Amino acid sequence: MTNGEITQGDLMYTYGGFGAGIDYTVRLCVRMKDPVDGGVLDEALLDTSKRYPYLSLRMRKDANRLFYEENRERVVLFHTDKKITLNAPESNYHVWAVCYSDDVIMLDFYHGIADGTG
Repeated sequence: MTNGEITQGDLMYTYGGFGAGIDYTVRLCVRMKDPVDGGVLDEALLDTSKRYPYLSLRMRKDANRLFYEENRERVVLFHTDKKITLNAPESNYHVWAVCYSDDVIMLDFYHGIADGTG
């Protein structure tokens, strides 16, 4: 990735979210000892977003390219165990989101968020 652009080599990993109907979302789940406190998790999510601002991205497409751009919207916390659609209105167009239910925290993210190649 150069200047936020997604290279041709990354195309097969990113195209799915833009019309191919393929979902490249990864979900990591962590089971906690006690039920998750949504308020505490929300504070942790805000702190994490501030600490890693370079992960606050949105994937865009124009006539010639796919690219990342800064996303100033809040990373979303969901009190659900249902699958989240990333880079869509429900996730504020972020390429990651956090969910929780009972004693489980789920991190949903586009697999190329950090390396662009999966």
